[in-house]
Amino acid sequence: MKRFMSIVLASLVCGCATNIADPRLLHGLDSAEVRNRLGTPTHEVELKNNTMRRFYADPTSFVRTWRADFDEKGRLTELVPATTSSEFAEAVPGSWKKSEILERFGQPDKIDTESKTGEVSVFYLFRSYGYRDAYMVFVCDQYEVLLKTDVVPLGTPPGRRVMW
Repeated sequence: MKRFMSIVLASLVCGCATNIADPRLLHGLDSAEVRNRLGTPTHEVELKNNTMRRFYADPTSFVRTWRADFDEKGRLTELVPATTSSEFAEAVPGSWKKSEILERFGQPDKIDTESKTGEVSVFYLFRSYGYRDAYMVFVCDQYEVLLKTDVVPLGTPPGRRVMW
């Protein structure tokens, strides 16, 4: 029984270090404290007005990537899931640019360029509808303007895409 309780206690302590159970509890912390709690960010972007955006991977949950915004004093102002269907749905074809996609969603899992047309596809791995792994694909023209978005379930044969 003692051994069982020590295993349960150890897993609870380890889980607290990486799990983002309630992001609101981290609001207002400085960037160093957030880094201590969440680890090294996977990607950082400097925003306007001396603000910073960091992305943190969380492979243990349905949220694959968290987006953390810091104010000019380095305090956390927002911590939200970055790669979700609702976040992706805010991208507007015809008005968003590739740079805005990268700023909003962070470092993509891969980028492909079509040699004939110059179209660029930016891929983000996410959980489609909370249970199925898929790629969210942003297709931009040669001028880096968003043309369309696709959801491609993992394991989909090449050339077969589902328009979203």
